[in-house]
Amino acid sequence: MSVLLLKPSPLFLVLARSSLGWVAVVASSKGLRWITLQATRAGAKVAVSERFGDNLEELSTKACHKNTHPLALKILNWVNVVVRRVENPAQYEPCPLDIEGTAFQRSVWAVLQKIPAGSVLRYVDVARQVGRPRAARAVGNACGANPVAFIIPCHRVVASDGSLGGFGLGVAIKMALLAREGIRL
Repeated sequence: MSVLLLKPSPLFLVLARSSLGWVAVVASSKGLRWITLQATRAGAKVAVSERFGDNLEELSTKACHKNTHPLALKILNWVNVVVRRVENPAQYEPCPLDIEGTAFQRSVWAVLQKIPAGSVLRYVDVARQVGRPRAARAVGNACGANPVAFIIPCHRVVASDGSLGGFGLGVAIKMALLAREGIRL
């Protein structure tokens, strides 16, 4: 018997400025792997380093524009989709994902992707839709584990009392994203 070890797909980092701060996008050749939003460029790099170490190849947007890397234009397109989503969360553009999650997390994320822009669901509503009506807290945890905020719109899920609840990137960012969709809580 032989064992074949598959080499993981290399990961690339692109940092881009948005009106809410610096977006860090980590992607493989297959799609988006992780997104964060931080107040500063340095903060974005620290967040990425804490999650992935220093095992990423950073692509500058200038290098992407010059097409100095075979994946550069594809990754730059994905980064532009993410930034446009930050600026206008109601705007939908498909983007390939390369994310991992449990079966439950994936079922929650599938429901989140169906929430129309300008609408919100309560955690308990999402729990009911995934067939686990008593799992509102687990839904919140699945939202918190969402590695691609903005693309999977976990900001559209709120607490049962109508308050914002939590958000992995901070409640202020959640409020800003909802406001950009015309929602005021």
